Amino acid sequence: ILSANLEGSSRMSKPFNPLLGETFELELGDIRFLAEQVSHHPPVTAFHCENPDFLFSGWVQVKLSLSLGGLLVVPLGRSEICLKRLGRKYTFSKPSAKVSGLVFGDPKLEVAGEFSVEQLDTKSRCILTLKGAGQSIEVSGQVTDAQNKPVSSVSGRWDQGIFCGSLPSGPKVELCRARPVESNPETQGFSLFVANLNFLSPHNLYHIAPTDSRFRPDIRALEHGDLNLAETEKRRLEDEQRARKSLFSQTRTHYKPLWFKQTESSDWTYTGGYWETRTQGNWTQCTTDLFN
Repeated sequence: ILSANLEGSSRMSKPFNPLLGETFELELGDIRFLAEQVSHHPPVTAFHCENPDFLFSGWVQVKLSLSLGGLLVVPLGRSEICLKRLGRKYTFSKPSAKVSGLVFGDPKLEVAGEFSVEQLDTKSRCILTLKGAGQSIEVSGQVTDAQNKPVSSVSGRWDQGIFCGSLPSGPKVELCRARPVESNPETQGFSLFVANLNFLSPHNLYHIAPTDSRFRPDIRALEHGDLNLAETEKRRLEDEQRARKSLFSQTRTHYKPLWFKQTESSDWTYTGGYWETRTQGNWTQCTTDLFN
């Protein structure tokens, strides 16, 4: 949870908005990850990641609020982790963030407030408080049991390390240590690992879904340093998306996600079938030509 925020704390560039129906897959050893943009207004991305040891799933949505003080970003999605071998499930929220300096000065990311991690089986919970800006974020909190009794403390800095100690005064143990954040202007501020996610290998070219982000011409043009073409293609893709939305309105229909469905509790869950379709190489259900 903390590392995801740390990676983006020094990257203030505006991201590309995913198109409705856009997907992204990743195979890394025995790990398989899939994400799909399941809603455009509001923007919602559903994801599913699995290997023999764990299952990580959920959906991402944020609420934006603009004021003179900056841009407030409030996460609304839900994430759940299942440790298969231990039979334990955890759910967690994400901290709010504020981007200041958008009008005057340099943009700066400030992460503040509380977020929690709850073990669904035992009802134990860890509530963490974040305070600071940029990469210098202080972390503090407590772990409580099902009766809400504090059992251990958590402290540290997310750019250094996080420590946990038993209460009232037990020795502290290092839970994790942050690696130095990579900063490479040639990769748009992304780490080398993230920058390589856009690599379109000959194998992927003929196997991944035609809706995969790697086929976006605007991102590819930006990667190659052609800013004018990137802007032109970005505008074209967004115009075509608006045209599809208008057609939905005229026909009183709506987009139906291919790989995820919304539950009665408003969560998004993976329906299966993506990797089997990938093996067969039959993408006939991807009827929308997102990238033309």
